Amino acid sequence: WLKASASHPENISCEKISEPISALLPSGFARRTTVFWDAAREELWVRDRLDDSGTVWVYSLSREEWLRFDGIGADLFSTTGYGVCFFGGSTVYVFDDTLAADDGNAITAYYRSGYFDFGSPELVRRSLRLSLVASIGANEATLCAETENRTLTRNLIGHTDAVAPEYFDFRALTGRHRFLRFSISVTGVAKTSLYRLSIYSNF
Repeated sequence: WLKASASHPENISCEKISEPISALLPSGFARRTTVFWDAAREELWVRDRLDDSGTVWVYSLSREEWLRFDGIGADLFSTTGYGVCFFGGSTVYVFDDTLAADDGNAITAYYRSGYFDFGSPELVRRSLRLSLVASIGANEATLCAETENRTLTRNLIGHTDAVAPEYFDFRALTGRHRFLRFSISVTGVAKTSLYRLSIYSNF
């Protein structure tokens, strides 16, 4: 990845941006990819043409992070007046950020954190409570807390008429642990906002 300063275009720097996802890429990935640069949003789109699951990696230059999407069977990417589009078979698909459904189907969003060691991995602790502040409306949402020993899963039920964010609170029956990570999945056509996730632990 090469980039230059707008004020000093003669200064060009080189940065390896694939390091965070390199362990997730299959062998020979770089030789089979379709790469597309969306200049309007400063995003790099990368797709393995032999990947039947339709995995697409998108790198955001402004956020300096990778996003992963599945089910995008793109043969070629391009842009229109509406934004990024892709060609799949004999059909052209256009991405629209204002829509909450994918061609009429509910979208499942998924997030999983890395493992937290709370700054002292040598200490064994017990988590007591798990809380989440979110607006999920009528969507189906699942919150999962995973340690090296066990997994706790809780289904979240929101209210369609809720105006303010809702507070979800659970007993964290994760047992004693050194490491902990979270995952959240949301399926539905309503907009979802996640504001704060908290875990209360002691030694």
